Amino acid sequence: MIASPNGVRRRLGEGGYVVGVVVRTYSPAVVEMIGLAGFDYVWIDLEHGSAGFDVAETLVRAADCVGIDSMIRIPDKAPASVLRALETGASMVCVPHVETPREAEAIVAAARYFPLGTRGYTTASRGLRYGFGAAGQALLDQANERVMVVVQVESPEGLRNVEAIAAVPGVDVVFAGIGDLSQHLGKPGNYSDPEVVAAGRRIADAARRHGKIGGAAAADPEALQRWMALGARLFFCSVDIVLLAQALRSAHAQCTVDTAKSRA
Repeated sequence: MIASPNGVRRRLGEGGYVVGVVVRTYSPAVVEMIGLAGFDYVWIDLEHGSAGFDVAETLVRAADCVGIDSMIRIPDKAPASVLRALETGASMVCVPHVETPREAEAIVAAARYFPLGTRGYTTASRGLRYGFGAAGQALLDQANERVMVVVQVESPEGLRNVEAIAAVPGVDVVFAGIGDLSQHLGKPGNYSDPEVVAAGRRIADAARRHGKIGGAAAADPEALQRWMALGARLFFCSVDIVLLAQALRSAHAQCTVDTAKSRA
């Protein structure tokens, strides 16, 4: 359903947690399967990949078909990109590499209409059901309530400013970008390194102290439990390309005959 109520916001508001899958194949069928498999939302990734907002809108439609929420990670921090992501009908926008509270404030303003922000006004976008339903300020209020703003902290400067970023009104989720942080710390991909772990904990703690939702990648139940113990409640568990590669390797291993053994 176009512009349905935000189920992720509802579940988080009830004290639960949500898990999604990142999509970089840009396949509507994959998005539908993510929903049918029981995930809460799909993370449509425009930062890493070649897709644009037109493709993202098609994926949002697929998510609507199976009743899950959609989050678009935009490729930059530009207010225009925030606007375009939400015009697709996505209920969440994720902004990478947020480093200062001023950047966070600009993102919040771009994501919400009057009186909470300065989002570009129109009633004819998919994000507002093309103007069907409510009218006037009631329509804008519905959009403001539905939208969630996710900011990623994933650099040394962002880490230094994480308390001030998390304190910005209108930021809903502070997501720990551990991948980029590990690289900045000189330990790329070493997520168990004490310095990397401490950085993730610092982000999660800041989110909790300021009444925001913490977010993180959690590839297994152990990681999920560790992050939940720190107060995080919005997660993605994997990337569709990674899951497909794992399935293909497994299928190949099961279907390939060991020629040396067969000759014996």
